[in-house]
Amino acid sequence: MSGRALVAAAFLMAAWLAGCEPAKEVPEIPDPVDEGPQIPSVSQPAAKKCVEDAVAAFTQGQPELVAKTKFVRLTLKGKMVPPQGPPETWIDTTRTIAAAWPDRFTFRNETHGPGKLPVLTVYLRGTTITPLSDGQVVSLPDPVEPGRNLAADVLGQIWMALMQPLVDPQAVVFNMQSQIGRGPFPTHTIVLALKNRPLYQLTFNAKTHELVQVEYSLTEAGRLSHRAWTMLEHKPGPFGLILPTKMQYVQDIGPKEQWSEAHWDFPPTIDDAEFHPSGEKEKNDKDNK
Repeated sequence: MSGRALVAAAFLMAAWLAGCEPAKEVPEIPDPVDEGPQIPSVSQPAAKKCVEDAVAAFTQGQPELVAKTKFVRLTLKGKMVPPQGPPETWIDTTRTIAAAWPDRFTFRNETHGPGKLPVLTVYLRGTTITPLSDGQVVSLPDPVEPGRNLAADVLGQIWMALMQPLVDPQAVVFNMQSQIGRGPFPTHTIVLALKNRPLYQLTFNAKTHELVQVEYSLTEAGRLSHRAWTMLEHKPGPFGLILPTKMQYVQDIGPKEQWSEAHWDFPPTIDDAEFHPSGEKEKNDKDNK
């Protein structure tokens, strides 16, 4: 494998969720949470009510259905800015995701057309990360920070949409704020705190109670990086759950990814082998027979 492939894989892994320009229908979001606000010992009533409304909207009044989302498969189709590429350059991409709450995750990026990159597969167990480029393990100089940050990304960009962190008994929600007249619809925002994770600012459509944006900041290579994950066009999916069908991601001030299709599935379980690099080898062996 060439040195260029190694570099591409490492950069792709570090910025695995990147999006595109915010759509016009996205509301103007209040300023991000200040770093290190005072976290209360228990959730505040107004923020708890916001969570209850969001869960009710997500499950169409059947909150027990949240338990159905602990195993998820998600296929995203869209485009992304390549690592170190100019912001106006986009590559058509398909991302295939499998995840098991709370700490197992894998994704596979396949790009198409001009500028095609090596196939990137990443495995995450807890905060232990293993990236592969075209089936070959990529050695990272310091895997601790990328593993910790990817775990935070997965929580903010996959599990928040499925309400798992919001119903976690250890989660503390607070600082509920409302905004009217700053976008196409009124919004509520809350802050969610979980041990060993960054603070997440969640924005909901105040009319439908759908979660429309997640914001958080991570330290990356010695600097603070702000991330915003926007969810659009919520529609009924498996079990009648109200799920986003389009997503966008902005890191710092730059649009990085735009997903125009999202296909969700919630199997009763996922084989643990899928979350280990040996599973990739077995798949490749079968494909080559």
